[in-house]
Amino acid sequence: MNQAFLFAINSIELLFSEKFKLISEKRNSNIVLVAKKMRDIHSTYLEKINKDVDLEKFDSLLQIHQDYLYNIQEFNGVSYLIDGHVNSKKELGLFFEERNKLFSKLAVYTLGVETKINRQAKKSNPLHIRFNKTLKRVRYGYLKLFNRKDRNVIIKRWVPLKYYLLIEMYLDVFPLIWKFHKQLIHHEIEFLNYLKIASTQINNLYKVTEVKSIDELKKAINEVIEKCNYCENLLIDFNRKKDKDINSVIISKREHIDADFGILGTLEKKHWKYSQWYTSREIKSVSKQQIEQLSSLEVSLYSISEDWCFDADLCMLKNNSLIALQSRVLINNLNRINTIREKLIVKTNRIVQEYERVNKRFNKFLTDKESIHKYSQQISDIFASEELFISKVNHSQTILYAINEIEQSVKVKVDATNDKRMISSGKLDWEKMQLSNLNSVFLKDLIKFEIIPQFTSSINNLKQLVSQKVAMYESELSNLVHISEYNFETITSILNNNEADKKLENASAIIEEGKEKILFKLNEIAESLNELQNKVYNSLYCSIENLTNDLIALTENEKVGELNLRLLKAKAISKSTKVKDRFIVLASKLFQKSLVQWQRIQKQGFKYSKHLVNIYSQEEVQASINNEISVFLSEIASTTDKLPFLYQRLFKLEPVEGGYLYFKRSAEINNLKQAYNNWLKGRFANIAITAEKGAGTTSIINYVLKDSQLPFTCVNFQEFNNIYRQDEFIFTLSEIMDLTPLNEVELFIDELNNTKGIIVLEGLQYAYLKKVDGFETLKLLFEIISKTNKNIFWICTCTLHAWNYLNKAISIEEYFGHVIRLGEFSNVEMVDIVKKRHQVSGYSLVYLKSKEDVLNKKLSKLNQEEVQNYLEKQYFEVLNSIAKGNITIAFIFWLRSIKRIEKNTLYINSMSDFNISFIRELKQDKLFCLYAILLHDGLDLDGFCKVMRFSPEQGRMKLFQMVDDGLLLEISKRYVINLLLYRSTIDALKAKNILH
Repeated sequence: MNQAFLFAINSIELLFSEKFKLISEKRNSNIVLVAKKMRDIHSTYLEKINKDVDLEKFDSLLQIHQDYLYNIQEFNGVSYLIDGHVNSKKELGLFFEERNKLFSKLAVYTLGVETKINRQAKKSNPLHIRFNKTLKRVRYGYLKLFNRKDRNVIIKRWVPLKYYLLIEMYLDVFPLIWKFHKQLIHHEIEFLNYLKIASTQINNLYKVTEVKSIDELKKAINEVIEKCNYCENLLIDFNRKKDKDINSVIISKREHIDADFGILGTLEKKHWKYSQWYTSREIKSVSKQQIEQLSSLEVSLYSISEDWCFDADLCMLKNNSLIALQSRVLINNLNRINTIREKLIVKTNRIVQEYERVNKRFNKFLTDKESIHKYSQQISDIFASEELFISKVNHSQTILYAINEIEQSVKVKVDATNDKRMISSGKLDWEKMQLSNLNSVFLKDLIKFEIIPQFTSSINNLKQLVSQKVAMYESELSNLVHISEYNFETITSILNNNEADKKLENASAIIEEGKEKILFKLNEIAESLNELQNKVYNSLYCSIENLTNDLIALTENEKVGELNLRLLKAKAISKSTKVKDRFIVLASKLFQKSLVQWQRIQKQGFKYSKHLVNIYSQEEVQASINNEISVFLSEIASTTDKLPFLYQRLFKLEPVEGGYLYFKRSAEINNLKQAYNNWLKGRFANIAITAEKGAGTTSIINYVLKDSQLPFTCVNFQEFNNIYRQDEFIFTLSEIMDLTPLNEVELFIDELNNTKGIIVLEGLQYAYLKKVDGFETLKLLFEIISKTNKNIFWICTCTLHAWNYLNKAISIEEYFGHVIRLGEFSNVEMVDIVKKRHQVSGYSLVYLKSKEDVLNKKLSKLNQEEVQNYLEKQYFEVLNSIAKGNITIAFIFWLRSIKRIEKNTLYINSMSDFNISFIRELKQDKLFCLYAILLHDGLDLDGFCKVMRFSPEQGRMKLFQMVDDGLLLEISKRYVINLLLYRSTIDALKAKNILH
């Protein structure tokens, strides 16, 4: 056989036996790797169930199952399912490119053979030989027709060797080899589809409060492990058999070509079959078919992978919901309700004893009013015990908080599922799968469209139920006091009016009747507590069960398709209506802006004319406080005290160390942690935190340092006496820090350096006076800090405006390694924080109309929901304009805006009429007084007189006037700016260029 021809055949054989086989082997090894990984995941799962868990504790099983789901999600996210398919497709593409290059070179390989044979054929073929060829063609056809194998035809002609090799070696051999690769991918599809279904079946064994059967769970896991082992062995055997079969096909074809080589180029071979047109068409056809098959199979694998990821996300959401139901916070607080019930039973027994004691001693000791009143008061005190009132011991709020945490936990997990998935619509042939058969879905959108609203609705109903049940229980408990008192009042009237011989008999009957009545009511109340506890858990059980059932229903692709279609339709309708709404809103805004501008022009004209009058009349304008504001300021305290205790506590102005209600300032917390870590490494890392009053500096410090192993000391300079005297300052500071009380600075520094800890100094604004020599205490403090910073981690806080002043006066910033400035909350964050706290209460909200809103004809055309949305938006716009990012001020105004509470509804007054622009028109001397008090965050009478250079009589008179106007409040002998006017005061000072 010619060497060039032999080289061409060997190259094609190498392409099949080495290149293509390597691609299949890589694919095979990837599937084996999947089998091993899944076997390890399920083996670990089974091992934990057998060893590390008490089968009676469902929460432990849920945690193990969650770890299993995390492993599945991690496998789906980073396994070969994406990268492996891409690499496999690339390698097949490279294989086809190499095949095309090889076939283009076949002409070069065979050119020498073809040229030599053709040249010889032309020289030895005169006319009569050609005639003989024609006869031999007929003879060859005849012999071939009767299958004669001993035919001998040796006449040569032009030989198409290149196309012969394409037909014999590629078009005949490669389809036989390709079927092995297809079979391998089919194994992969079947295996992955099994794993997807098995994972969902394992998850479905977990019910709301228990596993359906531990034995079934173990059996299902073992089946997956066995399937993985079977698949691994199957693929190893398949790979071995595949190599053998491929080699067998290639050897057989090689033998056929070797036997056929002697007659190459003769007309014994059909010439049309080896034409360029035919072979090119066949290669394109086969290649197209192979690529289509590969694409369909890859899309099928991608579909299974995406479907598996989709199901895994659903299973994880379901498991998280079940874990939320097992929350220790919920269980503990439900147990606390049971504890109150037990205490109520104890109190009931005590009341029985008291009534028996009264009955026994009645004849001797209870014939006078004083004795009767005494025993009546004793029984009333038992009923009035605070430990029996849920709201007073804070259990009601904690239950609502626990319910709200479950709700928020579910919502947070849903919001975290942002991945886009491609789900197949129905069951299709794997080899006919196309990308057009896949639907693009977002799990978060699907769940939020129908499932979450239903879940939220059931949770809100439960919150209202809890509030109603608690209110009913406490009302009935309070009524028992009146029932008891009424019984003893009846006894008194009997003793005063009845005949002597029947007095004691009737009074004893009344006592017994009263006792039975109270015991009956107490039993009813105890049952209502038990009902409340069961109702909360059962309602949560039903809500979580409905949620998990809805989630599992989404594992059915048909339902996903239907829900996704409804979602797309809803979005389309919403989008079409938005255009119309946007036009209406824009037109409305344009009109409102025009109206506002006109009013502004009128107002500016009025102010300008008033200003001219002031200039030319030489009369001083006296600012007066609006009458409505005076009433508002005078009534706020009494309004707040009428609110339920649990609601007051939700908006209580106290530091928060964490939990759901804490709004985490991530950037500032990270800066504080970084500074603390730098100090631990021996670097200079003293910290100053500056913010507006009420911005939450204490909450951040508590949040960061709550887990610190070092001793923690907090010093609030507001509590100091004579802080401006250095010796008194050192003595008090050493007392607070549990050091030997010393007046000498150096000894105090030595004492501090002998310890290792954290010291927080809150309120640097209290440690100075804005006057000559008013900064000596601060300077002494900075000296102590600089000499002890290696052993003490100092954290100082200061109000923003005091910090800015001290920075200009004594360059305070240079004394600290880190300065953290707490920014204002955005309007959106403010609304979220207020609403978040309110939602925990379970109360409904109704916003009341202002006088202008009542006359607004546009509002009368809206439905109730639209009116409430409008009023809510209007309310928070005003609230944000007043609070301007200060959450403490926002809380105060929110509580002060509550008009009344009826049943389970809070009624919120409008704030659109609230106008505090009068502060801008205050006299200059009052503004300077407010400025001094702002810089010190409050001053006592002595400090105020020193800063303003007033005599005691002048200072006292000025402070009393401002307190009477509502500008200041007197708290612990210090005069501070009324927080309701805090922001407006700052704006007024900036407008007058007093504050920079």
